[in-house]
Amino acid sequence: MHNIPFDVLEIIVALCDSNRDLLTLSQANRTLQDLAERRLYENINIGALDEVSRMCRVLHSVVHSALPRGNFILDFGVHDSYFNVTNPGCQLLGGFYRLLGQALRRMSNLRSLYLHLHPSQAWVINSCTTKLSTVVTNIPAGHLLASWLENQDHLVTFLHADRTPHPIPREFVVSPNAVSQLRFIGARGGVLERLVPGRPVICAYLDYADDFICGVEDDEERVDYRDVVDALDASAGPLHTLSVHFRPFTEENAQSLVPFFEIESFDLSCVRTFDLHWPNNADYIMDIVHFITPLLPNLPQLQAIQIAASADINEDFYDSADNIANLWRGRAPSLKRVTLRDMNRWTKDSPTTGLLQFHLEGAEMMSETILGSIEEVELLKNNMSKPPIQYLEEDVPFCFEQYAGTWRSAFIMMD
Repeated sequence: MHNIPFDVLEIIVALCDSNRDLLTLSQANRTLQDLAERRLYENINIGALDEVSRMCRVLHSVVHSALPRGNFILDFGVHDSYFNVTNPGCQLLGGFYRLLGQALRRMSNLRSLYLHLHPSQAWVINSCTTKLSTVVTNIPAGHLLASWLENQDHLVTFLHADRTPHPIPREFVVSPNAVSQLRFIGARGGVLERLVPGRPVICAYLDYADDFICGVEDDEERVDYRDVVDALDASAGPLHTLSVHFRPFTEENAQSLVPFFEIESFDLSCVRTFDLHWPNNADYIMDIVHFITPLLPNLPQLQAIQIAASADINEDFYDSADNIANLWRGRAPSLKRVTLRDMNRWTKDSPTTGLLQFHLEGAEMMSETILGSIEEVELLKNNMSKPPIQYLEEDVPFCFEQYAGTWRSAFIMMD
Protein backbone atom coordinates (compact mmCIF):
# COMPACT_ATOMS: atom_id res chain seq x y z
CA MET A 1 0.00 0.00 0.00
CA HIS A 2 2.88 2.36 0.74
CA ASN A 3 4.28 1.91 -2.79
CA ILE A 4 1.06 2.74 -4.65
CA PRO A 5 1.31 6.08 -6.49
CA PHE A 6 -0.66 8.96 -5.02
CA ASP A 7 -2.86 9.39 -8.11
CA VAL A 8 -3.88 5.74 -7.90
CA LEU A 9 -4.84 6.17 -4.25
CA GLU A 10 -6.99 9.13 -5.27
CA ILE A 11 -8.79 6.94 -7.81
CA ILE A 12 -9.34 4.19 -5.22
CA VAL A 13 -10.92 6.66 -2.79
CA ALA A 14 -13.01 8.25 -5.53
CA LEU A 15 -14.44 4.84 -6.51
CA CYS A 16 -15.61 4.06 -2.97
CA ASP A 17 -19.39 4.31 -2.82
CA SER A 18 -20.04 3.79 0.89
CA ASN A 19 -19.03 5.54 4.09
CA ARG A 20 -18.09 2.18 5.60
CA ASP A 21 -15.47 1.55 2.89
CA LEU A 22 -14.15 5.09 3.26
CA LEU A 23 -13.80 4.63 7.01
CA THR A 24 -11.91 1.37 6.42
CA LEU A 25 -9.55 3.05 3.97
CA SER A 26 -8.96 5.95 6.38
CA GLN A 27 -7.40 3.52 8.85
CA ALA A 28 -4.86 2.11 6.38
CA ASN A 29 -2.29 4.89 6.39
CA ARG A 30 -1.96 8.65 6.72
CA THR A 31 -2.34 9.41 3.01
CA LEU A 32 -5.53 7.39 2.66
CA GLN A 33 -6.79 8.88 5.90
CA ASP A 34 -6.35 12.36 4.45
CA LEU A 35 -8.10 11.48 1.17
CA ALA A 36 -10.91 9.42 2.70
CA GLU A 37 -11.82 11.86 5.45
CA ARG A 38 -12.20 14.65 2.91
CA ARG A 39 -14.81 12.55 1.10
CA LEU A 40 -16.55 11.62 4.32
CA TYR A 41 -16.89 15.21 5.48
CA GLU A 42 -18.46 16.14 2.17
CA ASN A 43 -20.99 13.30 2.25
CA ILE A 44 -22.14 12.91 5.82
CA ASN A 45 -25.27 14.72 6.97
CA ILE A 46 -24.24 16.71 10.05
CA GLY A 47 -25.81 20.05 9.31
CA ALA A 48 -23.71 22.94 8.01
CA LEU A 49 -22.02 20.93 5.28
CA ASP A 50 -20.22 23.80 3.59
CA GLU A 51 -18.72 25.06 6.85
CA VAL A 52 -17.63 21.57 7.92
CA SER A 53 -16.03 20.92 4.55
CA ARG A 54 -14.20 24.26 4.69
CA MET A 55 -13.04 23.65 8.24
CA CYS A 56 -11.84 20.20 7.26
CA ARG A 57 -9.68 21.67 4.48
CA VAL A 58 -8.28 24.26 6.90
CA LEU A 59 -7.35 21.66 9.50
CA HIS A 60 -5.77 19.33 6.95
CA SER A 61 -3.83 22.27 5.55
CA VAL A 62 -2.48 23.14 9.00
CA VAL A 63 -1.66 19.58 10.06
CA HIS A 64 -0.26 18.03 6.89
CA SER A 65 1.42 20.92 5.10
CA ALA A 66 5.21 21.08 5.09
CA LEU A 67 4.85 24.83 5.57
CA PRO A 68 4.25 26.28 9.07
CA ARG A 69 0.74 27.42 8.13
CA GLY A 70 -0.49 27.20 11.71
CA ASN A 71 1.83 30.07 12.62
CA PHE A 72 -0.24 32.47 10.53
CA ILE A 73 -3.52 31.84 12.37
CA LEU A 74 -4.14 34.42 15.09
CA ASP A 75 -7.86 33.98 15.82
CA PHE A 76 -9.61 30.64 15.47
CA GLY A 77 -13.05 29.26 16.28
CA VAL A 78 -15.10 26.08 16.00
CA HIS A 79 -18.83 25.77 16.66
CA ASP A 80 -20.08 22.18 16.61
CA SER A 81 -23.75 22.72 17.49
CA TYR A 82 -24.75 21.12 14.19
CA PHE A 83 -22.92 17.92 15.00
CA ASN A 84 -25.03 15.02 16.21
CA VAL A 85 -22.68 12.76 18.13
CA THR A 86 -25.24 9.93 18.18
CA ASN A 87 -25.74 9.78 14.41
CA PRO A 88 -23.96 7.28 12.10
CA GLY A 89 -21.18 9.79 11.65
CA CYS A 90 -20.02 9.69 15.27
CA GLN A 91 -16.92 7.69 14.31
CA LEU A 92 -16.11 10.31 11.70
CA LEU A 93 -16.67 13.08 14.22
CA GLY A 94 -14.09 11.41 16.43
CA GLY A 95 -11.68 11.86 13.56
CA PHE A 96 -12.70 15.50 13.23
CA TYR A 97 -11.92 16.26 16.87
CA ARG A 98 -8.62 14.39 16.61
CA LEU A 99 -7.73 16.49 13.57
CA LEU A 100 -8.81 19.63 15.42
CA GLY A 101 -6.50 18.77 18.30
CA GLN A 102 -3.57 18.21 15.94
CA ALA A 103 -4.22 21.56 14.27
CA LEU A 104 -4.40 23.43 17.58
CA ARG A 105 -0.97 22.08 18.52
CA ARG A 106 0.45 23.76 15.40
CA MET A 107 -1.14 27.18 15.96
CA SER A 108 1.79 28.55 17.89
CA ASN A 109 0.90 32.25 17.48
CA LEU A 110 -2.78 31.97 18.33
CA ARG A 111 -4.22 34.93 20.27
CA SER A 112 -7.94 34.15 20.47
CA LEU A 113 -9.73 30.82 20.66
CA TYR A 114 -13.47 30.18 20.47
CA LEU A 115 -14.49 26.57 21.17
CA HIS A 116 -18.12 25.52 21.27
CA LEU A 117 -17.88 21.77 21.78
CA HIS A 118 -20.02 18.86 22.89
CA PRO A 119 -19.08 18.19 26.56
CA SER A 120 -17.72 14.76 25.64
CA GLN A 121 -15.13 16.46 23.41
CA ALA A 122 -13.90 18.99 25.98
CA TRP A 123 -10.50 17.24 25.98
CA VAL A 124 -9.67 19.05 22.72
CA ILE A 125 -8.79 22.24 24.60
CA ASN A 126 -5.78 20.50 26.14
CA SER A 127 -4.28 20.39 22.65
CA CYS A 128 -3.89 24.17 22.75
CA THR A 129 -0.75 25.00 24.72
CA THR A 130 -0.30 28.50 23.29
CA LYS A 131 -0.61 31.41 25.73
CA LEU A 132 -3.84 33.12 24.67
CA SER A 133 -5.25 36.56 25.36
CA THR A 134 -8.91 35.72 24.66
CA VAL A 135 -10.86 32.51 25.27
CA VAL A 136 -14.54 31.95 24.56
CA THR A 137 -15.90 28.50 25.34
CA ASN A 138 -18.81 26.43 26.61
CA ILE A 139 -16.60 23.71 28.10
CA PRO A 140 -18.10 22.85 31.52
CA ALA A 141 -16.49 24.41 34.57
CA GLY A 142 -14.71 21.39 35.96
CA HIS A 143 -11.29 19.93 36.64
CA LEU A 144 -10.30 19.78 32.95
CA LEU A 145 -10.95 23.48 32.26
CA ALA A 146 -9.43 24.53 35.59
CA SER A 147 -6.19 22.64 34.95
CA TRP A 148 -5.94 24.12 31.43
CA LEU A 149 -6.39 27.65 32.79
CA GLU A 150 -3.49 27.11 35.19
CA ASN A 151 -1.08 27.62 32.28
CA GLN A 152 -2.87 30.60 30.69
CA ASP A 153 -0.97 33.39 32.42
CA HIS A 154 -1.48 35.82 29.48
CA LEU A 155 -5.27 35.49 29.46
CA VAL A 156 -7.03 38.87 29.49
CA THR A 157 -10.58 38.01 28.38
CA PHE A 158 -12.48 34.87 29.41
CA LEU A 159 -16.07 34.38 28.30
CA HIS A 160 -17.73 31.22 29.56
CA ALA A 161 -21.06 29.93 28.25
CA ASP A 162 -21.44 26.78 30.33
CA ARG A 163 -24.93 25.25 30.28
CA THR A 164 -24.44 22.21 32.51
CA PRO A 165 -27.37 21.54 34.88
CA HIS A 166 -25.68 22.37 38.18
CA PRO A 167 -24.83 26.01 38.85
CA ILE A 168 -22.15 25.38 41.50
CA PRO A 169 -18.89 24.21 39.81
CA ARG A 170 -17.48 22.30 42.78
CA GLU A 171 -14.63 20.75 40.76
CA PHE A 172 -13.59 24.05 39.20
CA VAL A 173 -10.63 25.02 41.39
CA VAL A 174 -7.99 27.41 40.02
CA SER A 175 -4.94 28.42 42.04
CA PRO A 176 -4.71 32.10 43.12
CA ASN A 177 -1.68 32.73 40.88
CA ALA A 178 -3.30 31.41 37.69
CA VAL A 179 -4.76 33.73 34.99
CA SER A 180 -3.17 36.63 36.82
CA GLN A 181 -3.74 39.06 33.89
CA LEU A 182 -7.51 38.54 33.69
CA ARG A 183 -9.38 41.82 33.17
CA PHE A 184 -12.66 40.96 31.43
CA ILE A 185 -14.81 37.99 32.36
CA GLY A 186 -18.28 36.78 31.48
CA ALA A 187 -19.62 33.71 33.28
CA ARG A 188 -22.17 32.31 35.70
CA GLY A 189 -21.96 33.23 39.34
CA GLY A 190 -20.01 30.22 40.52
CA VAL A 191 -17.20 30.82 38.02
CA LEU A 192 -17.04 34.54 38.82
CA GLU A 193 -16.76 33.62 42.47
CA ARG A 194 -13.64 31.56 41.76
CA LEU A 195 -11.87 33.69 39.14
CA VAL A 196 -12.43 37.35 40.09
CA PRO A 197 -10.91 37.72 43.60
CA GLY A 198 -7.35 39.04 43.58
CA ARG A 199 -7.21 39.44 39.80
CA PRO A 200 -7.26 42.82 37.99
CA VAL A 201 -10.81 42.38 36.67
CA ILE A 202 -12.33 45.69 35.55
CA CYS A 203 -15.42 44.28 33.82
CA ALA A 204 -17.49 41.35 35.06
CA TYR A 205 -20.42 39.97 33.11
CA LEU A 206 -22.81 37.83 35.16
CA ASP A 207 -24.69 35.22 33.14
CA TYR A 208 -27.71 34.93 35.43
CA ALA A 209 -29.27 31.52 34.97
CA ASP A 210 -28.59 29.76 38.24
CA ASP A 211 -31.82 30.36 40.11
CA PHE A 212 -34.06 28.67 37.60
CA ILE A 213 -32.05 25.76 36.28
CA CYS A 214 -34.42 22.85 35.71
CA GLY A 215 -34.13 20.16 38.35
CA VAL A 216 -32.20 22.29 40.86
CA GLU A 217 -34.46 22.72 43.86
CA ASP A 218 -32.06 22.16 46.74
CA ASP A 219 -30.81 25.47 48.15
CA GLU A 220 -27.40 23.88 48.66
CA GLU A 221 -27.10 23.58 44.88
CA ARG A 222 -27.87 27.25 44.26
CA VAL A 223 -25.34 30.03 44.04
CA ASP A 224 -25.32 32.41 47.01
CA TYR A 225 -25.13 35.82 45.34
CA ARG A 226 -23.79 37.40 48.50
CA ASP A 227 -20.66 35.35 47.88
CA VAL A 228 -20.62 36.43 44.23
CA VAL A 229 -20.86 40.11 45.19
CA ASP A 230 -18.08 39.62 47.76
CA ALA A 231 -15.95 38.09 45.00
CA LEU A 232 -16.61 41.04 42.69
CA ASP A 233 -15.68 43.43 45.47
CA ALA A 234 -12.42 41.51 45.93
CA SER A 235 -11.26 42.32 42.38
CA ALA A 236 -7.86 44.01 42.21
CA GLY A 237 -9.06 45.92 39.12
CA PRO A 238 -10.89 47.72 40.55
CA LEU A 239 -14.19 46.67 38.99
CA HIS A 240 -15.74 49.55 37.04
CA THR A 241 -18.33 47.76 34.86
CA LEU A 242 -20.91 45.28 36.12
CA SER A 243 -23.01 43.53 33.48
CA VAL A 244 -25.92 41.16 34.01
CA HIS A 245 -27.49 39.01 31.33
CA PHE A 246 -30.80 37.42 32.24
CA ARG A 247 -31.83 34.19 30.62
CA PRO A 248 -35.34 34.20 29.08
CA PHE A 249 -37.94 33.43 31.70
CA THR A 250 -41.65 32.75 32.03
CA GLU A 251 -44.14 34.21 34.48
CA GLU A 252 -43.89 31.32 36.93
CA ASN A 253 -40.13 31.65 37.41
CA ALA A 254 -39.73 35.40 36.93
CA GLN A 255 -39.73 35.94 40.68
CA SER A 256 -36.61 33.81 40.99
CA LEU A 257 -34.71 36.77 39.57
CA VAL A 258 -35.55 39.01 42.50
CA PRO A 259 -33.23 37.62 45.23
CA PHE A 260 -30.10 38.82 43.43
CA PHE A 261 -31.36 42.39 43.67
CA GLU A 262 -32.64 42.04 47.21
CA ILE A 263 -29.33 41.28 48.84
CA GLU A 264 -29.72 43.34 51.98
CA SER A 265 -26.55 45.37 51.68
CA PHE A 266 -23.37 45.33 49.67
CA ASP A 267 -21.03 47.99 48.36
CA LEU A 268 -19.46 47.95 44.91
CA SER A 269 -18.10 51.43 45.33
CA CYS A 270 -15.96 51.50 42.15
CA VAL A 271 -18.64 50.46 39.64
CA ARG A 272 -19.41 53.30 37.25
CA THR A 273 -21.37 51.47 34.55
CA PHE A 274 -24.18 48.94 34.92
CA ASP A 275 -25.09 46.91 31.80
CA LEU A 276 -28.34 44.98 31.74
CA HIS A 277 -29.30 42.54 28.99
CA TRP A 278 -32.95 41.65 29.24
CA PRO A 279 -34.92 38.80 27.61
CA ASN A 280 -38.16 39.18 25.72
CA ASN A 281 -40.96 40.00 28.15
CA ALA A 282 -44.27 41.80 27.59
CA ASP A 283 -44.01 44.63 30.15
CA TYR A 284 -40.24 44.63 30.27
CA ILE A 285 -39.74 48.37 30.82
CA MET A 286 -41.41 48.50 34.20
CA ASP A 287 -39.88 45.15 35.13
CA ILE A 288 -36.47 46.60 34.37
CA VAL A 289 -37.20 49.60 36.55
CA HIS A 290 -38.35 47.41 39.41
CA PHE A 291 -35.27 45.21 39.21
CA ILE A 292 -32.72 48.01 38.85
CA THR A 293 -34.08 50.34 41.54
CA PRO A 294 -33.15 48.22 44.62
CA LEU A 295 -29.63 47.79 43.25
CA LEU A 296 -28.77 51.49 42.91
CA PRO A 297 -27.93 52.36 46.55
CA ASN A 298 -25.26 49.65 46.46
CA LEU A 299 -23.46 51.38 43.55
CA PRO A 300 -22.61 54.81 45.01
CA GLN A 301 -20.38 55.88 42.07
CA LEU A 302 -22.74 54.73 39.30
CA GLN A 303 -22.72 57.09 36.31
CA ALA A 304 -24.35 55.12 33.49
CA ILE A 305 -27.01 52.47 33.03
CA GLN A 306 -27.04 50.62 29.70
CA ILE A 307 -29.98 48.39 28.83
CA ALA A 308 -30.30 46.06 25.85
CA ALA A 309 -33.73 44.46 25.64
CA SER A 310 -35.29 42.04 23.18
CA ALA A 311 -38.57 43.91 22.95
CA ASP A 312 -39.97 46.99 21.23
CA ILE A 313 -39.13 50.29 22.89
CA ASN A 314 -42.36 52.28 22.93
CA GLU A 315 -43.98 55.36 24.36
CA ASP A 316 -44.53 53.76 27.77
CA PHE A 317 -40.99 54.67 28.79
CA TYR A 318 -41.47 58.27 27.70
CA ASP A 319 -44.69 58.44 29.71
CA SER A 320 -42.82 57.35 32.84
CA ALA A 321 -39.54 59.13 32.13
CA ASP A 322 -39.91 61.85 34.75
CA ASN A 323 -40.94 59.39 37.46
CA ILE A 324 -38.07 57.07 36.60
CA ALA A 325 -35.62 59.97 36.63
CA ASN A 326 -36.75 61.07 40.07
CA LEU A 327 -36.69 57.51 41.38
CA TRP A 328 -33.23 56.61 40.07
CA ARG A 329 -31.63 59.97 40.70
CA GLY A 330 -32.79 59.88 44.30
CA ARG A 331 -31.08 56.53 44.82
CA ALA A 332 -28.00 57.19 42.66
CA PRO A 333 -27.07 60.90 42.79
CA SER A 334 -24.07 60.42 40.45
CA LEU A 335 -26.14 58.83 37.66
CA LYS A 336 -25.76 60.81 34.43
CA ARG A 337 -26.85 58.63 31.53
CA VAL A 338 -29.36 55.91 30.70
CA THR A 339 -29.09 54.17 27.33
CA LEU A 340 -31.60 51.70 25.92
CA ARG A 341 -31.22 49.58 22.82
CA ASP A 342 -34.03 47.69 21.11
CA MET A 343 -32.45 44.34 20.30
CA ASN A 344 -35.08 43.61 17.64
CA ARG A 345 -33.85 46.55 15.59
CA TRP A 346 -30.12 46.47 16.29
CA THR A 347 -27.75 45.24 13.58
CA LYS A 348 -23.96 45.09 13.52
CA ASP A 349 -23.85 47.19 10.34
CA SER A 350 -26.10 49.85 11.88
CA PRO A 351 -25.12 50.03 15.56
CA THR A 352 -27.27 53.07 16.39
CA THR A 353 -30.52 51.73 14.93
CA GLY A 354 -33.07 51.19 17.66
CA LEU A 355 -31.09 53.21 20.17
CA LEU A 356 -32.48 55.68 22.67
CA GLN A 357 -30.24 57.64 25.01
CA PHE A 358 -31.29 59.73 27.98
CA HIS A 359 -29.26 62.28 29.91
CA LEU A 360 -30.36 63.04 33.43
CA GLU A 361 -30.49 66.81 33.85
CA GLY A 362 -31.66 67.80 37.30
CA ALA A 363 -34.94 66.00 37.89
CA GLU A 364 -35.73 65.43 34.20
CA MET A 365 -34.66 62.77 31.76
CA MET A 366 -33.78 64.45 28.46
CA SER A 367 -34.03 62.14 25.46
CA GLU A 368 -31.80 61.85 22.42
CA THR A 369 -33.15 59.66 19.66
CA ILE A 370 -31.07 58.13 16.89
CA LEU A 371 -27.58 59.58 16.97
CA GLY A 372 -26.35 61.05 13.73
CA SER A 373 -22.83 62.45 13.61
CA ILE A 374 -19.74 60.29 13.35
CA GLU A 375 -18.36 61.84 16.52
CA GLU A 376 -21.50 60.88 18.46
CA VAL A 377 -21.49 57.36 17.09
CA GLU A 378 -17.81 56.85 17.98
CA LEU A 379 -18.43 58.26 21.45
CA LEU A 380 -21.31 55.85 21.85
CA LYS A 381 -19.24 52.91 20.67
CA ASN A 382 -16.63 53.70 23.31
CA ASN A 383 -19.22 53.62 26.07
CA MET A 384 -21.40 50.67 25.14
CA SER A 385 -21.02 46.98 24.54
CA LYS A 386 -20.81 46.53 20.78
CA PRO A 387 -22.62 44.46 19.88
CA PRO A 388 -24.69 44.44 23.10
CA ILE A 389 -24.87 40.68 22.95
CA GLN A 390 -24.16 37.88 20.55
CA TYR A 391 -25.40 34.35 20.87
CA LEU A 392 -23.97 30.87 20.52
CA GLU A 393 -27.33 29.12 20.60
CA GLU A 394 -30.40 29.23 22.81
CA ASP A 395 -29.60 32.77 23.85
CA VAL A 396 -26.15 32.01 25.26
CA PRO A 397 -23.91 35.09 25.39
CA PHE A 398 -20.39 34.59 24.18
CA CYS A 399 -18.73 37.83 23.22
CA PHE A 400 -18.93 41.59 23.61
CA GLU A 401 -16.52 43.16 21.18
CA GLN A 402 -15.81 46.23 23.29
CA TYR A 403 -13.77 44.04 25.61
CA ALA A 404 -12.65 41.08 23.54
CA GLY A 405 -11.55 43.08 20.51
CA THR A 406 -12.92 42.48 17.05
CA TRP A 407 -13.76 38.81 17.18
CA ARG A 408 -13.25 36.77 14.04
CA SER A 409 -14.56 33.21 14.16
CA ALA A 410 -12.21 32.61 11.27
CA PHE A 411 -12.44 29.77 8.83
CA ILE A 412 -9.05 30.65 7.33
CA MET A 413 -8.50 29.25 3.83
CA MET A 414 -4.88 28.57 2.93
CA ASP A 415 -4.92 26.74 -0.40
